[in-house]
Amino acid sequence: MPAVLQSVLELAKSENPMHRESALTIFGTLVSLMGQELKQYFDTIYQVIVAGLNDSNVKVTYYFLLIV
Repeated sequence: MPAVLQSVLELAKSENPMHRESALTIFGTLVSLMGQELKQYFDTIYQVIVAGLNDSNVKVTYYFLLIV
């Protein structure tokens, strides 16, 4: 797994909502720039998508919806 993707996943799991917001913004950029290259990591990416949609912080979910 690319180091940058691993870092984004760690941010996405943070207890800090601002970290999760940032992770989703970075994640959206990565997917738009490297979509095909990330195909092999679909299961992991799917987990981030589900976590973003189900986040307890409304702002995190809002930022997630902006990138989708």
